Amino acid sequence: MNSFYIILLSIGAFIFQKYLFPVKMSIDLSFFSEVIIYSLIVVGLIFTEKLKSEKKIYNPLFIGLSLLLIAQTEVISNYIYHQPDYVYFAGEIGLRLIGIIFLLSGFITGVKFKEETEKKLREQAERYLSVLEKGNDIIVIIQNGIIKYVNKKIKDILGYDPEEVIGMHYMNFIPSEYHQKLSSSDLTKKFEIELMTKNKNRIIVEVSASETEFDNKTSSIWIIRDITERKEKENLLKETMEMLAVSQKLARLGNWQWFLDSNKFWVSKEGCEIICGKSKEFNGYIRDFYNFVHPEDKPLLLTKRKEMLEKGKPYEFVYRIKPGEKRPELVLREITKLIKDENGNITRVIGIIQDVTNQTKTYQKIIENEEKYRNLFDNSNDAIIIHDLNGTIIDSNKKSVEIFGYNRIDLALINIQDLYLEDEILKYKWAVNKLLDDRFVKYETILRSKLGRTFPAEISSSLFEIRGKKYIQDIIRDITDRKRSEHELKLASMVFEYTLEGILILDKDGNVLRVNKTFGDITDYTEEEILNHSILNLPPFKVNENFMKQIWKEVKIKGEWQGEFWGKRKNGESFPMWFTFISARGSKGQIINYILIITDITNRKIEEKKLKKLAFYDGLTGLPNRLLFYNRLQHTLLRARRNKEYVAVMFLDLDGFKQVNDTYGHDIGDELLKEVGKRLQHTVRKIDTVARLAGDEFTIIIENLNSPDNVNVIARKILNSFKEPFIINGNQIRVGTSIGIAVFPLDGSDADTLIKNADMAMYLAKKSGKNRYVVYTKSE
Repeated sequence: MNSFYIILLSIGAFIFQKYLFPVKMSIDLSFFSEVIIYSLIVVGLIFTEKLKSEKKIYNPLFIGLSLLLIAQTEVISNYIYHQPDYVYFAGEIGLRLIGIIFLLSGFITGVKFKEETEKKLREQAERYLSVLEKGNDIIVIIQNGIIKYVNKKIKDILGYDPEEVIGMHYMNFIPSEYHQKLSSSDLTKKFEIELMTKNKNRIIVEVSASETEFDNKTSSIWIIRDITERKEKENLLKETMEMLAVSQKLARLGNWQWFLDSNKFWVSKEGCEIICGKSKEFNGYIRDFYNFVHPEDKPLLLTKRKEMLEKGKPYEFVYRIKPGEKRPELVLREITKLIKDENGNITRVIGIIQDVTNQTKTYQKIIENEEKYRNLFDNSNDAIIIHDLNGTIIDSNKKSVEIFGYNRIDLALINIQDLYLEDEILKYKWAVNKLLDDRFVKYETILRSKLGRTFPAEISSSLFEIRGKKYIQDIIRDITDRKRSEHELKLASMVFEYTLEGILILDKDGNVLRVNKTFGDITDYTEEEILNHSILNLPPFKVNENFMKQIWKEVKIKGEWQGEFWGKRKNGESFPMWFTFISARGSKGQIINYILIITDITNRKIEEKKLKKLAFYDGLTGLPNRLLFYNRLQHTLLRARRNKEYVAVMFLDLDGFKQVNDTYGHDIGDELLKEVGKRLQHTVRKIDTVARLAGDEFTIIIENLNSPDNVNVIARKILNSFKEPFIINGNQIRVGTSIGIAVFPLDGSDADTLIKNADMAMYLAKKSGKNRYVVYTKSE
């Protein structure tokens, strides 16, 4: 029953009592106040109907108001008909009190519901605002042309802070030529436009506009995306495609695609212009294309394409296109490529065609009636290439194919200059000009093959004429071997004199026949003091005379010796040398000479010491690095396995080190790392190894543990040592450390496993609150 029925029932009861059971009334003024209360309750019931969807609020309010309405009806009846007092008190206590309780319950529930609703609305508004601020696009809310809201992305794209543009008219950011268009356009759709940045540059943006409510007013929301880069790429692609089309037309190139599932055949506009003589695309079937192929070449083309599909290999083929209207017979060169699906099945074939009619005709005319010359030409030991003055290759022999890697058709399609390195083209042009005067020239240059191999060549060029047209015949000889021999002889001589090693050449009896300059530079002895002396009596080697005799004996037996030897310079200074003693034999295997090569390794010895330190020690702290730590751990495990001892591996990572770097700078941070290394070394025993792996990560190898529990004492000792602050350049710096521990052989039997498990335990210590240690367990 709703409030309408309650009101109707109350009025009916009132009329029933008044007209069916008339009683004299004595009414005072308070009667009207009761009527007013009655009316207010009725109004309350009417408004309560709006909360009907919220049962927790509506039900107690409806019951309470209904009870109050009934109680008020009783009061009014008591005024009119002077009913007994017990009826009045029953209405007041039994109905009104219960009604008030229900009413209060509904009111309290409504207040809580309102608070929860407002909280949810605030959270939704915060989430919505967060999305707006973190987006990659500018989001603007506009009311009557005025910007009411804009997110922070406007700073990245246009250079304005949001506070600068809020309150401004949106037209201030749009070039004037767009104003009229925007004023007459629907601003609730997607469109492209230019915007002005703070530094007066223009960018192209895409705007997605729609209507929304903002501050209870109808507004426009614009989502603005910078598409400047995309537009530039689109324009570049368009220009590239136009240039490609022009290039294909000039080169007489075209392409086609054959779709195997439908046998459809598509030819590009450029290809169709070559084949059909019409500048439009060809869309048809493969059988339609074969109508253009010369009947004599069609079977060969079909065979080629059949083999391609069966063997899965592309082909290169030259065939003829039969004459058409106003078009002579053409010769096409075709190269194919196979397109396969994910299962390796051929789905499509792509072909590139080139009109090589002119090149082919030229080639055919030149080689007519040349069979006798051809035999000599083809079987020459040198490459022979015939070309015109422009460099267009007319003919080539087998040797040309062999040394350059091109087949003859490919050679006919390239320019002779393509065989030269770029730096050598000027030499080719010089040779052509020289030929015009002398008709013969011989020169050396560098050429390259199809695969990019470069080689020195000797070219003998001669000029001749056929039917009034001038041609050049190049006889090309690969002189790689000759150049190598010349180079090796020259290099050997230069190496002997200028090498960094001292060299002695001895006869078979050990007497010095030749000495290079470097030997004198190393030992300070002159050539006259060395030549013609026996190897056993040379002053630089006398200091180790007995060792030198052993070396010479071994060389004579084995033919070689290599090792370290300490000699003496002329000034009496001892120095280390590296000896390389070899024998030189003749064609019959007999020894004809001995060669001694000495290298001063003084600097190398010094560098070896430095490199050893660099290789095994951390450059900042001087502690063992990762490599030395790993080597020591492996040796420690071998010893522990033999002696049945426990070994602990600790991984330490400093807590709060990043904050130190951020607060004091990296120089202070580096000094802190040095002090941490020293403190760790003082905390553990001398037999234990403290190493720095990287950054703020340290490791410790604890040796000779009688019990795995002993590691807990050491870990606590390390943690306690970090309670004292580090004094760095007058600054008191406090950092902690998280320690992960793995014990051999309980947590791993090899170095890699122990390192991995200690690292895992350290990360667990970090995760558990830092500044603590965790011993690895298998459950981790």
